[in-house]
Amino acid sequence: MFQYTKEFFLSLSFPAKVLAAGVAIITLSWVPILLYLVFVYGLLGVKDGNPIGLGLLMMFGSMLGGVTAAVGLLLFLISAMRKS
Repeated sequence: MFQYTKEFFLSLSFPAKVLAAGVAIITLSWVPILLYLVFVYGLLGVKDGNPIGLGLLMMFGSMLGGVTAAVGLLLFLISAMRKS
C-alpha cells in the first residue's frame, strides 16, 4: 500500500504536490484539537479544559496550509494557462 501511495505522489505535478501539501497541513493542524475534544470533552466529561496551545496550532496551521494551498492552486492555474 505504501508503494502505491509513493508512486501516486511521485506521479503528481509540482503544483498538485504543493496543493496537496497545503491540504495536509490544514488537516494535520486540526487533528490534535479534534482529538482533544473527543477524548477530554466526550469521553472524560471534563468541561473546564483550556487547550490554548492546540487552538493556536490549529489557527496558525490553517493559515499556513491555506496560503500553501492557494499558492499550489495559483501554480496549477498558471501551468494550465500555459498549456492552452
